[in-house]
Amino acid sequence: MFDNHHVQPCTKADIMEFLDNVDEFGLDTETTGLNFQTDTLLCVTLGNEEKAFFIDARVNDLEFLKPYLESDGRVKIMANAGFDYKFLYRKGIVMNKVFDVITTDLVLNQDEQTYMNSLSDLVQKYLDEFMSKSVRNSFIGMRDEPFTDAQVIYACDDIKYLPRLKSHLVSKAIDMKTHVLDLENAMTLVIADMEMEGVRLDQDKWKALANKAMLKRQEAEVVLDRIIEEDKIFAAFRHKYVQADMFVPFEDLRKVNVMWTSPKQVLKVLQTVVPDLKSADANELSEHKSKHKIIEAYLEYSDWGKKASTYGLDFLKHLYPDGRIRTHFTPTVATGRMASKNPNMQNIPAEAEYRNCFVPNYDGWDFVSADFSGQELCIIAHGSQDPVWMKALEEDKDLHSICADLLFGEMWRKGTEPGCLYFEELNGKPFQQKCGCKGHKKLRDVVKTLNFGLAYGLTEHSFAQRMGISKENALALIEDYYRTFPNIKTYMLSLSAFAKKKGYMVTMPPFFRVRKFKEWKGYYTPKEDMGAIERKGRNTRIQGTGADMLKLALVLIRKHINQNKLRDRVRLVLTVHDEANTISRQDYTKQWKEELKNIMERAARVIVPSGIKAEPTVSLQWEK
Repeated sequence: MFDNHHVQPCTKADIMEFLDNVDEFGLDTETTGLNFQTDTLLCVTLGNEEKAFFIDARVNDLEFLKPYLESDGRVKIMANAGFDYKFLYRKGIVMNKVFDVITTDLVLNQDEQTYMNSLSDLVQKYLDEFMSKSVRNSFIGMRDEPFTDAQVIYACDDIKYLPRLKSHLVSKAIDMKTHVLDLENAMTLVIADMEMEGVRLDQDKWKALANKAMLKRQEAEVVLDRIIEEDKIFAAFRHKYVQADMFVPFEDLRKVNVMWTSPKQVLKVLQTVVPDLKSADANELSEHKSKHKIIEAYLEYSDWGKKASTYGLDFLKHLYPDGRIRTHFTPTVATGRMASKNPNMQNIPAEAEYRNCFVPNYDGWDFVSADFSGQELCIIAHGSQDPVWMKALEEDKDLHSICADLLFGEMWRKGTEPGCLYFEELNGKPFQQKCGCKGHKKLRDVVKTLNFGLAYGLTEHSFAQRMGISKENALALIEDYYRTFPNIKTYMLSLSAFAKKKGYMVTMPPFFRVRKFKEWKGYYTPKEDMGAIERKGRNTRIQGTGADMLKLALVLIRKHINQNKLRDRVRLVLTVHDEANTISRQDYTKQWKEELKNIMERAARVIVPSGIKAEPTVSLQWEK
C-alpha cells in the first residue's frame, strides 16, 4: 500500500475493505510489453487520491478482485482500459463499468487535431502537472526480480491522477448529454473483446485471390496501354523511340511512357480528357466515367491494384500465430463511427469472395451476423417525418421504387414489364417491391442516388456527373424531387441551417453526440468552408446517429453474453459500419440468431421508436 508518500505492506483484507467502501476507484497495470498474448501482467494498482494498493500479479492470485472488477456497481477509472483489460482477461476477469479518461477526452474533443493517447498527456493538459515516465521502461522484460520502491511508487502515482481527471472531464461535459460518454466507455470493453478474439483467415483462399488480383492488374495495365497507343489525344504519352530487344518481338515491347502506379503521372494523362481534374482519386474519378473510356479503365486497374497490394499477399503479414487477424479499432472518428487499422477491416473488398475467406475461430461454430435494414433511410424518415418514407419503411416496401413512381409518374408506369414485382398485386394491393424491369431499374437508380446523396450534400454538378446528364437536367430533377417530398427538403435545410448557425451538429437523442466544425468562424466563415459545414452537418446527424445505434447494439450484445454466461457459446469478433459479426457454437446458433435479432432491434428502438428491422444471417464464413 502507498499512503502519505510511504510504502507499507498490506493484505487482501485491507484491499477488500477499501473496495467495499468506495463507488469508484482508479485502476492500472504494468506489463512486460504491449502484446497481451505473449507478454506478462506484472502488477495491478488500484486506489484513489488518498491511497493506492500495489499487487504483484506474478505471485498473487487475483481471484479476490473479480467481484469488484466485474461489478456493474463500481466505476473503474482507467487510462486505456482496453489494454489493461486484455491482460486481466487472461487472469479470468471479465471487466465491466469502466471510465476511460483517454476515450472520454477523445469524445469531448473530436474537433481537435491531436489525439491524447497517454495518461501523461492528459495530466499535463487538464491538471497542468508533469508526470515523470523515467521508471516506466524498467518494467519491460522483467521476470522474477523483486520490484523496487521506485517502481511501486511510480505505479501508485499513476492512480492518484485518475479520479481528478475524471472530475475535470465530467465537468467539461456539463454542456452536453453524458449518455454518449457512457456509451463510448462501455464500447472500450466491446472493442477489447473483439480485438482479443480476432477472426480466422482461410489462407489458401486468400492466396488464390491475391494471385488472381495480380493477373487482373496486369491485364488492366495492357488495356490502359492500348488506349494510349490507339487514341491520338494521348500521343504525348507514347515513347518517341522504342528500344529494340532481340529476345522480345517488337509488338510486345511497351510503347507507353506512363507508370500507372504513379498518381502524379496518371493525373497528367487523365487531365487530357478532364482538364480541371484535381486528383486521380477513385471518388473523384467516378463522377467522370462518361468522359472517356480511359477513366473507367484506370478505375478498374486501380481496384485490382489495391486488391493485389493492400489486400494481396502483403495482408498475410497481419496474421497472428494462431491463424487469426486481429485488427485495431479506433473507438470513434468525427461522425462517431469506428475506424480500423493494421489491417483496415472496414475496407475489405466488397466482393463476397473476400469476406468468405474469414471463418469461425473454432470447428463446429457458425458465423452469425446482423445489420440494420435500411438504417440510414429509416433515420432520415424518422428525422423528417415524411409520410411517404415512413409508410414505405413501416410496411417493408421498396422505398426507392415508391419514390421513383411518385417522381417520374407516367415514365415509371411505361417502364413496366410482365411479372413486375412492383405492380404485382396481392389481395388488391400492389407488392411495391424492387423489380427486374429494365426501365424501372434505371429510374430507381436515379432516385436511389437522390435519396442517399442529398442527405450527404449531393450537388447538381456531382449528380450530373454521376448520372451522365446535363447540369440543367440534374438541377430540374433535384427540384422535382424536393417538390415531391417537401418534408425531406425541409429536414435537410434545417440540418444545414443548424450547422451553419451553431458551428456544430449533434446526433439524435438520447445520445446527442457533438461534432464541432473547426472551420466555423461564425459570420466570418469563408463561403467554401460554410458549404463543407453544411454537408458535414447532414452527414453527422444521419451517419453519426447510425453509429450510436450500432454501438448501443454491440454494448447490449456484450452485456447479454456476460449476464447469461454465454462466452463458451457466443463471441463478438468484428464490426463493420452497421453490422455486428459474431460466432456461435452450432448447437446454440438457432437460439442465438433470434437473440441477436432482438437485441439489435431493441437498440434501434431507443433512437427510432418505430423501429428498424435487423436481418441476421448464418453461414460457415463471413458473408457480404
